[in-house]
Amino acid sequence: MSTASEKFHFVFSHELEDRIQIKIGSVDGERLQQPINDLFFSKNLSFVRNLNDTKRSEPYVICQVFSDGQPLCMPVQTSFKSFTDKWNWNEWLTLPLRYCDLPRHAILTFSIHEILSPTDIRIVGSTTISLFASDGTFRRGIYDLNLWPNVPPDVKFHSTTLGKVEPILNQEPILNNYTNKTVLTTTNLQNNSKQITAKLPVITWNDESEYPILDELSRIAKLIKTQCDGHTIHQEWLEQLTLAKARSCLDIERSNSKSMLLLIEFARTMIEDNECVVLYFEPNFDDIINYPIGYTDFVVFDPELDLENIVESKHLKLARSGRKAIDKDLKPSREQRDKLMQIVAYPPGQYLSIEEQDLVWKYRFFLSQYKKALAKFLQCVHWDKEEEVKQALDLLQQWVTMDTDDALELLGPTYHHPKVRSYAVSRLRQASDEDLLLYLLQLVQALRYERYDLINAYVVDATGEEQNSLNSSSENYANVVVPSDSTSCDSTKSSSPQIDLSTFLIQRACEKPIVANYLFWYAYVECENNSSLKDKAITDMYQAFVERLSVTLKTKNEQTQQVRLSIEAQKKFVDKLVELTNIVKRVQGSAKVKEDKLRSLLLAGDDSPVKFNFLNFDPIPLPLDPEIIIRRIIPEKIRIFKSAKLPFLFVCETVQGEEYPIIFKYGDDLRQDQLILQIITLMDRVRYHK
Repeated sequence: MSTASEKFHFVFSHELEDRIQIKIGSVDGERLQQPINDLFFSKNLSFVRNLNDTKRSEPYVICQVFSDGQPLCMPVQTSFKSFTDKWNWNEWLTLPLRYCDLPRHAILTFSIHEILSPTDIRIVGSTTISLFASDGTFRRGIYDLNLWPNVPPDVKFHSTTLGKVEPILNQEPILNNYTNKTVLTTTNLQNNSKQITAKLPVITWNDESEYPILDELSRIAKLIKTQCDGHTIHQEWLEQLTLAKARSCLDIERSNSKSMLLLIEFARTMIEDNECVVLYFEPNFDDIINYPIGYTDFVVFDPELDLENIVESKHLKLARSGRKAIDKDLKPSREQRDKLMQIVAYPPGQYLSIEEQDLVWKYRFFLSQYKKALAKFLQCVHWDKEEEVKQALDLLQQWVTMDTDDALELLGPTYHHPKVRSYAVSRLRQASDEDLLLYLLQLVQALRYERYDLINAYVVDATGEEQNSLNSSSENYANVVVPSDSTSCDSTKSSSPQIDLSTFLIQRACEKPIVANYLFWYAYVECENNSSLKDKAITDMYQAFVERLSVTLKTKNEQTQQVRLSIEAQKKFVDKLVELTNIVKRVQGSAKVKEDKLRSLLLAGDDSPVKFNFLNFDPIPLPLDPEIIIRRIIPEKIRIFKSAKLPFLFVCETVQGEEYPIIFKYGDDLRQDQLILQIITLMDRVRYHK
């Protein structure tokens, strides 16, 4: 803690979800050598080297946490290093264990091993230390731990391989694991100073001192730690003299020690630029949790789970590097061809196993004549490998043209490469307006997998060049491309510029007013249905797309300007309906009372509190079906259904004088209902064509 601050910053252990970090420093003192008899009778004599040759030392440290003699996590070890003289790792280890998962009497074990031969490893020494001190605070800073030579660590609570011995108030030495077992709470936090002594195990060291850790080395180290923690009066001129001398004496004591000393350091906890002391605290510690007999639902964290599999990486590199000329002439056997046809017949989105991916890649040139195999081939490409990506994009141009319906899969979340998505858009450009409307809802959903900078960046002119961003004034926006015939040629093989999905949808919206109407409402609904924080980026993206669509319709030509005015009139009509229904929902009484109130509000005409005359307004396309033009609502035929959301039945009158009933429901997500209606329309179309 800082000397300038008198505040005590602390955090409870159960609130910390960070993983524990330990720094392995160096080994000082006198190291024991293996007896010459053990070398002489070694089974691997041809590989055994002279242990006195310190230039060939290959040691490593294994670190693990135990409690009540049971491991709490997988062991973690230092990286391989070959030392010439002093063993100095200077390496931070991250344990697969969080602060909040630590019990009160958890101990940390260290064992140093040395590689003698490819099949023979000896243990140099081991030591243990409790993670929490006697006052319940998590250890921090630097420690010198005595190593017990040639023995594995004792993981019991009363360990016989303790690396740190501390004095107590009655000047009797006590091992630091003998602590107060009283649970630390907020009420006894300041009064928890009681110490419990216990009978000590027999300790034998390899020097003349009975407790060598309580010598000059320990005294100097403790003084330095006290000063670093801010527990002494700050005198800058004096600290410069004393600290330099103290550290020099500390290095001399370490090197002259007759015991082996392992230097470690515990990471310090920083919260908002303040160093905090971690206090052990376990909420609801009195609660008893009963597990059934045979309960095995325990999860053990594997620190190597997310690491690269070097065997698979080598196999992948050998199988897919520089074999383009060889693979081009490969022909599958009958069994392999049957397996390939089975893979091609998989439904869209099905995951391919590693073996299936390797098979598809091997016979990719053979599969290039099958248009349904393209999506399967792109799935097996490793897009983080530059060589594979180059081969895949070259083969994409040579692949037989896939159907428009199959190209929809390439716009899903699996395929992120812009050239792949541009290829899918080029296939969609061949679709008719009728087909495009059939899966326009899915195309709007696919916008969330596009690059946001492309959606929110520019509008493309006839040459496909980048223009101004949406933040500029509307006069600077370029016109959207309007091809003379969107279905005249195959854009996959042509030289037309590649465009992204958002630009393509805006192009088709400028060509066909009905597409613009549906496109606006599909995207506008997404702006209102992503209210959570994690969906804020998606909401911003859809808002940018709606703004880009609106500005493009405004600046394209007179036809698109009329479409934009029509959409604004529809939006105003819907907003006024929302205000009207909210007034009715606040009325106390039965559904009949609410209907009478709604009818009176409609009959008010221009005097309505929502400032909109529903009895006579300019004809507007119905948002659900822009081919239907309505001009008024018939008050006599309204109805309110008995439901939690109070759906309203409005009967509208079209410009032809016909009645068109609609159900208005605000505050509920109807996108699933919309999807069902789309599936019914699709099935009806399939039945019609057959």
